[in-house]
Amino acid sequence: MLNKSLIALAALVAAATLAACGGSNDATTAADTGASASGAPCTQEAIDAGLATKATTEIKAISFACEGGWASGADLVGPDGSEEQVEAAFLLKDEGGTWVEPDPLPRDDASIPKKILDSSSCKVS
Repeated sequence: MLNKSLIALAALVAAATLAACGGSNDATTAADTGASASGAPCTQEAIDAGLATKATTEIKAISFACEGGWASGADLVGPDGSEEQVEAAFLLKDEGGTWVEPDPLPRDDASIPKKILDSSSCKVS
């Protein structure tokens, strides 16, 4: 019972976040787009690997953009095709040719290109 309540709460929070953020996404559809200027590949496989480094459940990018050592976009979190799956925004940074989640998340970081900030339905900074 508690698990279903938590799942419902997570879905509600995700829906409210998307609604508050405008619910639209102008990022490109997830696809191989070559290497970013910094060296980390801007590919579905590389982005998904970066997202999985701290994940405690299934996670995969559904759209993304890469520029200047940063990647952002939308991802699906949770078991594929289940009611538990929610859409979220992500931000990754290139470290040594690999995408990683920045820790801590940057606030008002001038090094994040506008294209990256605009590629998600929510502002990532």
